[in-house]
Amino acid sequence: MDDPQQYRYTGGQHAPSLGPSGNMAPRGDFSAAPTHESWDVYSQQQVTHHHWPPFPSGRPAAPPHRSPHVYPPHPPFDPSRPPPGYFPTSPSLTPSSSSTLNSGHVEDPPRFHPLNRDMDHYHRGRFDQSGSFSNSAPSYQPDFQTNNILAHNYSVHYGKHHHHHHDPSQAPYDYSDKNRNTSDADAWQRKQDEQWVNAFLGRRKTTQSSTKLSPPKQSVWEFRKKLYTAVKMLSELSEVCQSLKNNLENENAWTDSYSRAVELKGSLEESVKTLNDPGRVDMVKKKLAWIKKRRARMRRKKAEREEEEIEQEARAAEKEAAIDKQQMKKMQQIEEKKRERELKLAADAVLSEVRKKQSDAKRMLDILKALEKLRKLRKDAASRKGMFPEKESDEVFEGHLTRLRSLISKRTAVYGAEEKALRVMLEGEQEQERKRDREKRQKKEREKLLQKKREINTMLFGAELPLDHPLQPYQEYYTQAESSLHALIQIRREWDQFLVPVDHPDGSSIPQGWVLPDPPADDVWAMALEK
Repeated sequence: MDDPQQYRYTGGQHAPSLGPSGNMAPRGDFSAAPTHESWDVYSQQQVTHHHWPPFPSGRPAAPPHRSPHVYPPHPPFDPSRPPPGYFPTSPSLTPSSSSTLNSGHVEDPPRFHPLNRDMDHYHRGRFDQSGSFSNSAPSYQPDFQTNNILAHNYSVHYGKHHHHHHDPSQAPYDYSDKNRNTSDADAWQRKQDEQWVNAFLGRRKTTQSSTKLSPPKQSVWEFRKKLYTAVKMLSELSEVCQSLKNNLENENAWTDSYSRAVELKGSLEESVKTLNDPGRVDMVKKKLAWIKKRRARMRRKKAEREEEEIEQEARAAEKEAAIDKQQMKKMQQIEEKKRERELKLAADAVLSEVRKKQSDAKRMLDILKALEKLRKLRKDAASRKGMFPEKESDEVFEGHLTRLRSLISKRTAVYGAEEKALRVMLEGEQEQERKRDREKRQKKEREKLLQKKREINTMLFGAELPLDHPLQPYQEYYTQAESSLHALIQIRREWDQFLVPVDHPDGSSIPQGWVLPDPPADDVWAMALEK
């Protein structure tokens, strides 16, 4: 440490000259360099021998406000750590730096990579002395560009008398002195800077999307209004032109008409220009087509809804008719059962007296049997006591029983005949009642058939015409066979001339009823039938 440490300027062939104060003067083209008074910041201070402090993490803090030094003093050098930044002196890029520049994600200069170095020395704090320290500006000083600062690299060269360090870790450094051409180094450094700046700007480049000028929105009613206005202006312009032709001799009127015509012409040209805009016309056409499709879709949906409602009504009517028919059938069954019960009750009321008489006769027979049994028991009891009745008394008793039994049997036969007659009479009444009910039902069915026939006749021949109707003669002509026998024979003779044998291939039988049309094949025919 006897001699002061010296710095060698590697940016050119000669070291920078010293100014009047003894400091180094900067280059003339180094516009962003500090003044020559601040060059003493690069002079290395004498450092006492002790253990190196830990290398601070992160970037150095920004210099204080109004600091006389552009760059902060460098921290003490730690040989066990790699330098903060390194640019190889060769113009060719290292693989790591070239790949990083090409990837477009480089914002800081490439870091130091110990290629083909002694790793043992590298980890013990010794490194190749051919490297150089990059004197780049800190990240908090954007005014100093890398292309102006990084080109001036300063390498530390210790003197010959620095050999008195006896610490093995502080062995004297062996720096190789490499002279490079200034123009080549500047060109290479400029290329490096351009690549770094291009990569930096390319990563932050924002592509501004070209805004396409869309045609102004034009509603249909506005376009229609403008069109009507143009038509009105054209009509007014025609009237003004006619006024110009008529007022050739009147100068004042002609001048007023001419000014009005010019005004109308300008307005009309502007309106026509607006109306002839392809963008507006296409937009209006698209909107009109969309409106047309929407209206057609709405009409179609409305027709579908109406058809669906008609179908629902028809299905509901069919269901109601089926329900009514089922209800009528059940009601008829209930009425028949009720009628049978009523007839049975009436028959029971009529036959109750006869049945009462029959029950009395039966009871009398039972009494006679009981009396006969009682006499027999008494006779047996008397015989056991030694008392025997006379035979005459037995004969008298038997004669009375026989006479009573014959009388009761005769009355029972009379009651049976009377019951049978009453039953026949009741059955006849019931049959008549059933016949009346059947006739009522048949009458209703005939009315339904007649109503259907009238509907068919109305469908085929139209409604019945009044007597004073103009078409009444035609109606009488076609129905003359119903009122005239001669007309019936004549019509039948005309029909008979078309008779053929049964086995004739073209023969067919006359239909028994009217030949009704088939169900409607399209909506038009269905509408006609509904009407």
